[in-house]
Formats: sequence, structure tokens, C-alpha cells
Amino acid sequence: MRRRLAERLFPVGIVLGAAALLPATLAIPDEARTFPAAVLAAIVLLALWIALRGRGDDAPVAHHAQRLALAVGAVGAFLAGIPLIGFFPSAALLMVGLPAVLGYREPAMVLPVTAGFLLLVWLVFVRLFAKPLPGGVLWGG
Repeated sequence: MRRRLAERLFPVGIVLGAAALLPATLAIPDEARTFPAAVLAAIVLLALWIALRGRGDDAPVAHHAQRLALAVGAVGAFLAGIPLIGFFPSAALLMVGLPAVLGYREPAMVLPVTAGFLLLVWLVFVRLFAKPLPGGVLWGG
């Protein structure tokens, strides 16, 4: 795919994705809905900015299309895994698996960063805000 075409299609995909998330966002209780709704609005505004800016040349979008496809597939698997195995295991699999699949094999860096990120998310959302993240049906969540 060429950059000019991608700069036309990408914002459309982003807006459609945000529109698909709108019903789930509106289903969130009022006290917790503001932040997700603001994030969706910001995403749509940035996508519109990309669409209006659109001055890309006709160069290829991705020089490593296979790696891009792997990354998109990994994020899709992460999102699909959340209801099944929960946020934390799904995020850990993404954060450890994706770098390995893409060729970055430095466990001395990947493992502590993964553990630190998951600990920070747990501290902020679960402990500080008292908002448990999805546990997944396999763990009874």
C-alpha cells in the first residue's frame, strides 16, 4: 500500500473503530465514562487531523509489512484474550511475546519492563483507583 492511499484509509479505519467502541463506552457507568469518552473523542479528532493534513508522498507505507501484520495480529490477540484470560496475563503475553516475535530477544530488558508496567498498572488502577481490571472467564472474573 502506498502512503497517499494509507493516509486516506487510515483515518477512516480509526473513526470506524472509535464508532464501534462507542456503545461499550456509553454502557460504562456515568462516574467512569468521562475518561474513555474523552479518549475516543481525542482519537477521532487526531484521525480527522491526519485526514485533513494528508500530504504524503507516494512511498510505501511499511517497509516491513510482515512485522506490521504480526504487530497488528498480536494486539488483536491481546484484545481478544482479555475477556478469556484477563488483562494482566494477556498484557504479559503481548509484552513478552511481541518483542520476541519481532526479533528483539533481550529478556534482561523485556522481563523487568513487563513486570514494572504490570505492577504500575495494578498499583494505579486496582489499588489507587479501586477499579479492578478484567479477570477473564478462565479465572472466574
